[in-house]
Amino acid sequence: MINIMKIGKNLKELMHKHGLNTMELSRKTGIGQPVIYRLATDETDNPKITTLLTLANFFGLTVNQLVGDRTFDKKVFSTNSGINIISWESTENWFKEKKLSNKKISDNVTNNENIYVLQIEDCSMEPLFVKDTLLFIDGSMTPSHKSYAVIKNRYEKKAIFRQVIIERATQYLVPLNLNANNSSVREFSRNDKYCGVLVQSRRIFV
Repeated sequence: MINIMKIGKNLKELMHKHGLNTMELSRKTGIGQPVIYRLATDETDNPKITTLLTLANFFGLTVNQLVGDRTFDKKVFSTNSGINIISWESTENWFKEKKLSNKKISDNVTNNENIYVLQIEDCSMEPLFVKDTLLFIDGSMTPSHKSYAVIKNRYEKKAIFRQVIIERATQYLVPLNLNANNSSVREFSRNDKYCGVLVQSRRIFV
């Protein structure tokens, strides 16, 4: 169970730092203003994990960072250290491609050699993941029910990012924004390959 004792203090600090009030944060994240108000004033002790994940993604943090005791330092790009950012076309060979990539993001969270990073290129995953959000993917993991995964279809040039819903023996790939172009729920097929599971996301403020 997540300890949320710091959520009110941290959320107020983050809103102040980014010049946001509860109404503006509600508009940008799609979370109801009353929900944000209750979180910021510690009037709720059982927030939905999807709410915490949306807020953490918006501010470029993990859920544990959002609710824990930490300093919110802005992460910066680095050219000589960190985790490699690869292209959506390269995910099937992520281990090789991350070694060749010269675009990196500084990281002080993990030393896991199985981690690679993708950067969201458009608005098709909003409001949960906005454009330019960095997705930290563990290429060695396979998805469990309701996790977020990278999938490469053998007939498609680019990989896709979907939530995986498992019902009995069937795995469904669910778009994060059903209103986006070419977004529909479909079954995981024999032509699909999992290329890893989301372990962290980070929003970059320009």
